[in-house]
Amino acid sequence: MIIDYNVNDQYHRDFIQDISESGVFIKTSQTFSIGQKIQMTFMSPDYQKPFKIKGEIVRVNKDGVGVKFMMKSQIQESALKSFLNNI
Repeated sequence: MIIDYNVNDQYHRDFIQDISESGVFIKTSQTFSIGQKIQMTFMSPDYQKPFKIKGEIVRVNKDGVGVKFMMKSQIQESALKSFLNNI
C-alpha cells in the first residue's frame, strides 16, 4: 500500500510494509533520524477523502523507518481503526 508523507516539509511517497493501531513501518531508501516528526496521509478506497495522522520516527534501519502514531483525537483513532479493518 502506498503512503504519502512529509518530514521536515519534504514530500515523500513510499510503501507501507506493516501497520497496526500503534504505528507503521514504511519501506523507504530515504535517510531519516529517530525522533523526527512525520505527517502521514492515508488513502482508503472506502473513504471519500484521505485522513492524516502525525507520528514520530522511533526506528531506523536499512529497509525503512518505524513510526509511532501520535493521535490527536478520538476521530483519528476511529478513522485508523476503520482503515485497518478494511485492509
